[in-house]
Amino acid sequence: MKVKGTILKHALTLLAALLLTPLAALSAADTQGKKPNILLIIADDQGYADFGFMGNRLAKTPRLDRLAGESAVFRNFVVAAACSPTRAAIWTGRDHLLTGVWGVPPKANLRDDEVRMPAFFKTAGYRTFHVGKLDCVKAGPGGPSDFGWEEWTGGGGYEHRDPMIFQAGNNRRGQGWTVDIWTEEALRFIRGNRDAPWFTSVAYIIPHMPWVCDEKYSAPFLAQGFSTNLASCYGSIAHRDECIGRLLDGLRETGQEERTIVAFVSDNGMTSAEVQALATKDPQGWTDGFVPGEDWDKRNVARLRGHKATVWENGIRQPLLLRWPGTIAPGERKQFGCAEDVLPTLLDLAAVPETMQKHLPFTGVSLRPALRDAAETFERPAALRLDIAGVGAPRGAPGGRKFEKLHLALRGPRFKYHVLPGGKAALFDLEADPGETTDVQAKFPKVAAKMAAECRRRWDEILASGRTFTPPPAAPAATSTPFEAPFSIELIGDPHGQRGVKLKSVNPGPAGYSAREEGILRRQDQGAAPIWTLMQAYSKASIASVEPLTLPDGRKKWTNAYKDFILGHGTTDADFVLSVNSMEEYSNQYRRAKAPWPHLLLDQKICAPGGHVSEAGPSLADCESMTLRVGVRLRYATNLHERSRGYSEGIHAAQFLLYFTLQNLNRQSPGYGKDYVWFGVPFYDDRYPVISPSYMRDGTGQEDERKGEKLGTGRFINSVGTKPFAEHGLIPGEWLNIRAEVLPLMVEALERAWSRGFCNSSTNLADYKIGSMNIGWEVPGLSAVSAQIKDLSLLATGLKAEK
Repeated sequence: MKVKGTILKHALTLLAALLLTPLAALSAADTQGKKPNILLIIADDQGYADFGFMGNRLAKTPRLDRLAGESAVFRNFVVAAACSPTRAAIWTGRDHLLTGVWGVPPKANLRDDEVRMPAFFKTAGYRTFHVGKLDCVKAGPGGPSDFGWEEWTGGGGYEHRDPMIFQAGNNRRGQGWTVDIWTEEALRFIRGNRDAPWFTSVAYIIPHMPWVCDEKYSAPFLAQGFSTNLASCYGSIAHRDECIGRLLDGLRETGQEERTIVAFVSDNGMTSAEVQALATKDPQGWTDGFVPGEDWDKRNVARLRGHKATVWENGIRQPLLLRWPGTIAPGERKQFGCAEDVLPTLLDLAAVPETMQKHLPFTGVSLRPALRDAAETFERPAALRLDIAGVGAPRGAPGGRKFEKLHLALRGPRFKYHVLPGGKAALFDLEADPGETTDVQAKFPKVAAKMAAECRRRWDEILASGRTFTPPPAAPAATSTPFEAPFSIELIGDPHGQRGVKLKSVNPGPAGYSAREEGILRRQDQGAAPIWTLMQAYSKASIASVEPLTLPDGRKKWTNAYKDFILGHGTTDADFVLSVNSMEEYSNQYRRAKAPWPHLLLDQKICAPGGHVSEAGPSLADCESMTLRVGVRLRYATNLHERSRGYSEGIHAAQFLLYFTLQNLNRQSPGYGKDYVWFGVPFYDDRYPVISPSYMRDGTGQEDERKGEKLGTGRFINSVGTKPFAEHGLIPGEWLNIRAEVLPLMVEALERAWSRGFCNSSTNLADYKIGSMNIGWEVPGLSAVSAQIKDLSLLATGLKAEK
């Protein structure tokens, strides 16, 4: 046994020597033209412990687990608190706060003078390609090609299925799961460039919310008793893990495995429905970093404190994997590393001098010493990190950036110092206490004092640099007064209809369209002016002329042959009921193309002139969260689809949907009042069980006076589809209860509109507010349909510091 042990010991020593020797001779390899390929894979919102190789027995990540076994694994590695800051650091090798990025859009203004990773490799003779999320990639007038990516294919937002695909001169709608589409694009590039060295960045959007995935991936987790949320989250991770396996298989099959450096990292810590609820109900919870919930407990196997958007360990700690077969010895690396180190490390490994590009000084360092010798120590400055949301995040006004109001962390190899809002502080010994539970300032007073001084000095330097908290120079500045003070504002007025509704009828006539107010529908005489308007359009008869019925539970019902409207709350499970019978309206004859169709919509102005919040309401730039809540139930639906009688899927349908207008309400902007985007949330379409996203112009915006037919508003419609909120549309008899964060979707909608030439009088989010909303039926087909609405809410929250 002793002999065998000795032989094994010598074999392992020899193997380590063989594996490590080439790393010392990289320069020679480069002079012979043997430059390694670079494959950089970035996950989105995958937490520190959302991996099998990190000790999570519930997550299914076999291909990443295998990759980890073949890689150097840095577990004491930190990124930033959210997507854009981390990506800015990865692409530039610099502290994200020096690059102009201090949060996610609209706080992600990566400056044009920051040289991105692919530019170094392109100058060194590499082919360069990016696929996936375009965060901090698509910038500048020419897009990614301005910053070194010769080819690129990407998507906007978080469309996990049938995504919008952006390419230079070839924007289109994709079909299938986004993760598969991006994987195939990467494989196409890898297979097509077998002989030339290449740099490829693959930025997946998994597991960023909303969590949706193919049922075959979520089913095993549901069978184990997981919640639908967690099953979808881990199912999507399993799907992406399979796709990463396909990438790695592609390297091997094309003979490129041995000469390709593979790097994998996630961009920030995990988030969840529990975190979203915490942000809405308990803003102080963002400071505490303790998240309740059964799903959270299952995921947080490392028992770290915090979550995405915070600088507690669970917000910023990630494993980094680096694999180069035959060159980098696999195994754990205990040395400390940061997102800023990725670029210097890859350049060093590939023997590409950083002097190939004139650039601003790196704040990151090369981790090559740790790759050469797992026991080697080297100098790595502490990393400064900043909360990007919650009470500890900086605000737009200078007063909101005061050191004492922030949550900053100075993260070193062992110790971590927190500056907490209100002038408080804490020091943690991460070697003994990775969960950050015990403040050790009293035990290590010199360490605390030194790190406190360093943290303050670093923050003052960032402010003095003038590179952060500044909007892009090309964006017109908003001159409207910013919304003041911490706020949490309900943007939906009178959600239960207690003040009644004004009734308007809209009908075409010889001179165009006329809207006529026909009185107020009330459940009881409250006297206060209604906030809601009920718009009945293109109807043979108005319900204004009918006597309302008082139902047994006290609700009021107005009804005729063409529609019903029921108003009531407190004695029933709905606030409003809207019903349309277009069979009667059309006398059972399908409408002609371009002919008007019945609408029954509840409408209210919000921040637009005359709106109940008024123009003083918050802009999209003021808000840090916008939570949509609503319950919708399809009572019944009868739809005639008889092609023999003229049915056409393109023009005959029944749709129940919600629209907000994202409107330019800065009086100093040339687009004031007239520039807006329709932001749609569809609940029901009789043609499709699952409603896909759609982006289009709303007709021509013109009117045909001779025919009296309105052809559309001419504005941009951004309908997000069903998937961000539910697996399917409305089903008769079942409530669909939605609670979702929609601010990122709204920002994405405006960005998409701007990219297509709409609302270009201003591309500053500070100019845009929620102008109005409507919810209800549009029925251009032959249908008898009815739906209920309850508990409609749009809660806008922000934590603007007072001036």
